[in-house]
Amino acid sequence: MAKASFCDPCTKANYQCQQQSIAPTVKSCAACVESHARFKAFTSHHVIDLSSIDLNIPVSAKNICNVHPDMLLDYYCTDRAVVTLKDEESIQFVNTTTTTKADIINVGFRCYGITAVHDRIYVGGANGIIKTIDTNGTILKTIQLRVGAIYFISYDDDQKQFFVRGHNKLQCIKLDGTLAYSKDVPDTAGVTRDKQGNIYYGGINNSNIQRISPDGENCKEMLKKRQWYKSTLWNVF
Repeated sequence: MAKASFCDPCTKANYQCQQQSIAPTVKSCAACVESHARFKAFTSHHVIDLSSIDLNIPVSAKNICNVHPDMLLDYYCTDRAVVTLKDEESIQFVNTTTTTKADIINVGFRCYGITAVHDRIYVGGANGIIKTIDTNGTILKTIQLRVGAIYFISYDDDQKQFFVRGHNKLQCIKLDGTLAYSKDVPDTAGVTRDKQGNIYYGGINNSNIQRISPDGENCKEMLKKRQWYKSTLWNVF
């Protein structure tokens, strides 16, 4: 059976404790287990007492989402969407289960483009401003770019960078605000990425969809006007 030992969080904090548990593969004392359960991201975790299991039994963590069985488990699934209210300089949460409006957060500038990854929301808008906001509506960071308004925005969580569309511009911006590259592109329309990191953008007047390689070096026309609709304002994967 399991032998007593100090829990991992308390050991790192130089505290001593007596009771041990596992959640799902980390030793934790009773106080740490109680704290663990308060976080929304951990509510689905099953915590068991080490003294009740055989150490020879393998313990593994689930990595597939219960709600989306074809997806790897993320921090948590949510029933909230978020939209920009440009005239009110705000964003608004929407409950997608009840289809009702929720909290409105004033972001302090005229905002247009918005994207969300994990527990972070990224809002772009007038004067090249990008603000990072958590799911409670707290503004965590502001980036000021030397561009005009940002109308569309996509975030690459692997490389920690944004792809933003302004008027006749497509730019790749690092999370610290550094410009990775800039492309002259026609019109103002949406931008998105695929799982391989390729970037796609369209145009209102040219009616084409272009694909750019992850490093920004290669560009290829994917669909032409005769293959598509009259205009392409937005696209998504």
